[in-house]
Amino acid sequence: MFAYNIADNTWETIMTYGGNIPKPRCRHTSIIYKNSLIIFGGNDSEMSFCDLYGLNLDIKLQVPGSTLLDDLRNMLVDQMYCDVTFKVGDRTIPAHRAILAARCEHFKNMFSSKMLLL
Repeated sequence: MFAYNIADNTWETIMTYGGNIPKPRCRHTSIIYKNSLIIFGGNDSEMSFCDLYGLNLDIKLQVPGSTLLDDLRNMLVDQMYCDVTFKVGDRTIPAHRAILAARCEHFKNMFSSKMLLL
């Protein structure tokens, strides 16, 4: 078992309690509690598991803070992927169709219809 450390760009070994390594799986439930990653259940497309594993995270693994807000702000400043432009008086305001549709039912309906936009 390994964890990728984004800050250091390195892989680190994660030790399991008791040395048992879980089989590869999907559709499992997991939670981080204190310094442990707890994994329950899942399946490997052939059989379902009803087991519980505790993975020791006593390594210098750090989850970086969220940059979502800064990333969204930078999208507006960069304007590289803007696909909608509003003209308000003399001003031109670039925007992102996906964000407008996700945040406003009116835009979602307008963009999902075959409505001609000028």
